[in-house]
Amino acid sequence: MLFKNHGDESDNPTPKLNDILSQTQINSVLYSDPFVKAGFISKLVSEAKTSVLYLDLDLLYSGYVVSGMIPAQDNLTLYRPSEDTIGEILTEILVKASTSQVTVVIDSINGLFNMLHHKKDVGKVVASVIVLIASITRLTKSYIVISSMARYKKEEGWVLSPTGKRFIETKNSKKILLEQGKEGIIVNSLGRFKQTSAAGKLYSYLIKSLDYVISKLCFYNIGNLTLFQGKCSFFKFLYHGAPSKKAQVSASFL
Repeated sequence: MLFKNHGDESDNPTPKLNDILSQTQINSVLYSDPFVKAGFISKLVSEAKTSVLYLDLDLLYSGYVVSGMIPAQDNLTLYRPSEDTIGEILTEILVKASTSQVTVVIDSINGLFNMLHHKKDVGKVVASVIVLIASITRLTKSYIVISSMARYKKEEGWVLSPTGKRFIETKNSKKILLEQGKEGIIVNSLGRFKQTSAAGKLYSYLIKSLDYVISKLCFYNIGNLTLFQGKCSFFKFLYHGAPSKKAQVSASFL
């Protein structure tokens, strides 16, 4: 695997996780070849010094692990959600990410859109999910990696492939492009997104509100349920009208 910075001809033939990923930004991994993405994720998991919480919505990587083609790692917790379990799984990921430093992998945005396609304003729901996870990972200085099968269009910028939906772009993301080279996978760090879409503007606004949200959030337990407690209108908005003092992260949110 090669590591290249956009506009920099120097290569690091043996990049490490810390060379590629940012702890202060959402690491947005773009790819056109799913098998190249699977190779990158495999290397990421094997080199991670933290526990890896892997939400596999495309089922490619988990298929390799289950079949034995990719060795299972002791630090890996693999989630393969359905429409019925996605809320419960997201709750578990949020709880774990709030109590220790982890690496959260969402693979992929395309799969998340597909799983939540029945929701009204699915773009807003997906953006809210990402913002919530990003806010929690910031608390514990964890990594968040989100993969997207995408292509670049001159007039529109990055769009999801093959649906053509506008990509959720934000200044708070580090864009990483995966390509297949003669010597292996080339990892291009393309810098920050240019904010072009309405969804991106909403996403950026939500990110800017995170510091205030974080200062007002805490976890508490009731029975086997883990709930959030918050005191701000933004938190209420995030949950689409749920009571601001008690909003459960559950399937009802999704």
